[in-house]
Amino acid sequence: MNLIEWYGKLGWNQDPFTFEIIPSMLVGYKKELEKVRTAIQSKQKIVLLLGPTGSGKTTFLKWLSANMPEYDFLFLGKPPERPEELVYLLNNKYKPYFWSKLTSLYQIPSFLEKRRPLIIICDEAHESSIKTLEWLRVLSDQTPNLYIIFSALPIFENHLRSKLESLRKRIASKTELLSISKEEMIDLVRKRISYVGGTDLQPFSQESIDYIYQQSGGFPREILRIADNLINRAAELDKDLITLDILEKKEEEIKINLDEFSDKQKQILELLIQPQTTDEIVNQLGLENFKSKTHGIRAVNNIVKRLLQLGYVERSRKNRNYVYSLSPKLQTIFIKA
Repeated sequence: MNLIEWYGKLGWNQDPFTFEIIPSMLVGYKKELEKVRTAIQSKQKIVLLLGPTGSGKTTFLKWLSANMPEYDFLFLGKPPERPEELVYLLNNKYKPYFWSKLTSLYQIPSFLEKRRPLIIICDEAHESSIKTLEWLRVLSDQTPNLYIIFSALPIFENHLRSKLESLRKRIASKTELLSISKEEMIDLVRKRISYVGGTDLQPFSQESIDYIYQQSGGFPREILRIADNLINRAAELDKDLITLDILEKKEEEIKINLDEFSDKQKQILELLIQPQTTDEIVNQLGLENFKSKTHGIRAVNNIVKRLLQLGYVERSRKNRNYVYSLSPKLQTIFIKA
């Protein structure tokens, strides 16, 4: 049975577990939302939001921008490289008359003076250059009704500490997103299913719900990925109920051919004979192989996620980090090799 037909059996009009960002689907993080809102309402000019990949930072910020009507928002998916880019985006947002358009960064304070307070959300801030961060800091200093939320991976804080202490000292509020609880995960799955026309948690069994939480560690993006894999497998087998026997069959079908791995994948798999975090893997591969530590972590994360999807790697939580290790099958092969 194809996917569309299987969705129809459940009353779904589409896949509920795509990575589409739907602010109304945000669950959990109530304390964190309140902390960020309070920081802005208290006129704290620069707010920092940290969280690992997949923790839901973008959805969190989109929800915030839809639920603080007393403020204007400008969402930057990536940090602007040049001031001219921000000037262009502000002109596009406010669409002023020709004679009152911004032409430089220096005009922004007076341009915003009689408008509602503006919150600039700078997502993926860990990719910012020092120069960009510096002129954003100066802009916030000079513009009374302008606030900036930097959203970034946890490594961003170390980046500021070592290279831009002036900005770090201006951050009066820091909020961290880690993971959501099992009850919140169930709420997320239920909301996603309802969003596409389904009923409650159908077709997930309790054991499959337990499995999703255990494997995802409560990270929203991982929850969506694992749930999506499960429904694709159930559709392939035309199952009305997702149970662990589906998972077991999938594991039995894994074919291991070492020639299919890229050199980088092989290197990482060899390192994972001993359990390691992403940071430890990057250090062992050597920073000279990457543009920067940030690029290294992103590249290794992408490779490890792919190996995880294929069933070659397992992971567990240790404090705030994931620790990766070889699956039992691969462990036998690599140790023998």
